[in-house]
Amino acid sequence: MLIDMHLHTRRSKDSSLSFTDAVEEAKKAGVDAIWVTEHGRFTFEKEVIEMMERHDFIIVGGAEFTTRIGHFLVYDVPSTVGWSLERDLLLRRLKELEQEIQCSRSFPVQRLESRLTRMLDFEISDLIRLVHLAGGVVIWAHPMDDWSLMRQWYNRFSEDQGTSDMLEFARWLGENEETQWWPNVIKDLDGFEILNGSSKRRGVCNLLAKQVAEAFGKPGIAGSDAHRRDAVARVATRFDVEPARDLRIGDLLQTTSPSVEILKPFPIHER
Repeated sequence: MLIDMHLHTRRSKDSSLSFTDAVEEAKKAGVDAIWVTEHGRFTFEKEVIEMMERHDFIIVGGAEFTTRIGHFLVYDVPSTVGWSLERDLLLRRLKELEQEIQCSRSFPVQRLESRLTRMLDFEISDLIRLVHLAGGVVIWAHPMDDWSLMRQWYNRFSEDQGTSDMLEFARWLGENEETQWWPNVIKDLDGFEILNGSSKRRGVCNLLAKQVAEAFGKPGIAGSDAHRRDAVARVATRFDVEPARDLRIGDLLQTTSPSVEILKPFPIHER
């Protein structure tokens, strides 16, 4: 079974992709299913079921959440979990901000604006814990982007240690005072996105992501990260199972080893 595990429709503000175009392009590429992973929100189950029936195609709802260290794909949880996650996080952050303002003699407007813009950025440990409590799965999306914290630490490690060996980097993370908590967080992750279909991540970013997954012994998946029709199903994840509408990523990761495939050429630049 081939699945495009990472794409965004118009419900994500930066996407021009419709459900219909996503399904038509996926069918054309020979993909069996798509996982819709909107930014910061889940697609309601009722809407997903309606689209599956309309197009006679497997569609599953997920989400992509922003944390302070990167972006993470969430699967296998009901759409209501998203509202619960955001509500609990927002209430806690507002309480922390209130206490900080009360204890401070002055609180510059710029500082307040910065805090407010990050109000719904999850701590990764909280995201993993809450999603796992709901029976879900958390995958680190495009972990070795040029801008990602993981990539920045890897670059620093390579310069300081004079090596690019990923197993040594994994060891170094645990010994470095500022990142010694990372290995425990990564241990709780369910996998990494090792093949992202965006042209920005072709080559080195995807290669390093694959090496990270191998170094930490985690499964790797592929997703197009499509925001427009021509990017849908550029890459996909293959699971050795027959297509079915009730599949769960957590079950697939436990019972079969995923492989990743490139289905379309990567453009040099996205249009």
